[in-house]
Amino acid sequence: DHSAKTTILIQSIRTVQKSAGEDLKSFESFVLTSDKLVPLIESIEEIGQALGLEINILSVGETTSKKLGEPKTVRIVMEAEGSWAETLSFLRAIESLPNKVMIEESSFSKRETSWHLKVALSLYSFD
Repeated sequence: DHSAKTTILIQSIRTVQKSAGEDLKSFESFVLTSDKLVPLIESIEEIGQALGLEINILSVGETTSKKLGEPKTVRIVMEAEGSWAETLSFLRAIESLPNKVMIEESSFSKRETSWHLKVALSLYSFD
């Protein structure tokens, strides 16, 4: 009886490990760390270029929270220029990134024949 219970317990643990392993891999893909920052910025630039925008990353900085237990934040300031539809689509794509994106500031302005977007993002970084 004890052996049967141990076997069932071992099988249950293995099942949980397998399902938790996949969940952990998914979770890790959503967590921003310093080694994922450059690929994230490159993907943001690629999205803008695919939409036909001129993208310019103005600054990238990291800040540490003064509150205990809060993660670091990465602040990215960028500009994009193109048509209204492309620029708005780019902003929507930024909002749809797999990380929690906090848009601190955004501004649209008309320039001759195109629209100019300046946006400041903050993302939590877990290192």
